[in-house]
Formats: sequence, structure tokens, C-alpha cells
Amino acid sequence: MEKNDWYKVREVAYASLIGGGVVSSKKMSKEKFMPLEDKVKEEVNKDQVNAFMKAQMEYLKNKKNGTK
Repeated sequence: MEKNDWYKVREVAYASLIGGGVVSSKKMSKEKFMPLEDKVKEEVNKDQVNAFMKAQMEYLKNKKNGTK
């Protein structure tokens, strides 16, 4: 099947999903429902993970001490 046909199939399937009240259109986009584009997900490097973990630990420490 051509890609253009898949867009049509996705449109009909998404409309029936949203129209049936199963899922809100605010919670699920068409692309999230049935991705058709090959998008590369961006990887998170170790420095970003370490910075996040450090910030989380500091937050938990401050929360425990009652400060903001």
C-alpha cells in the first residue's frame, strides 16, 4: 500500500476512535495514534542524565528539610 493510502486509513481509524468517545483528541494526536513518519528519537546523553539526577536529589533534600 502506498503512503498516501495509509494517511487515509489513519484518518478513518482516528475519526472512529475519537468519535466513539473512547479517547479524547486532546490526549492522543493522529501521529501518536498511528505514526507514519520515520522520526529519529533524540538520545539523552550521560551528562543530561547526571544533571537531572543531581537536580532531583537536591529537590528531594530541600523538600525533606521544608525549604523551596
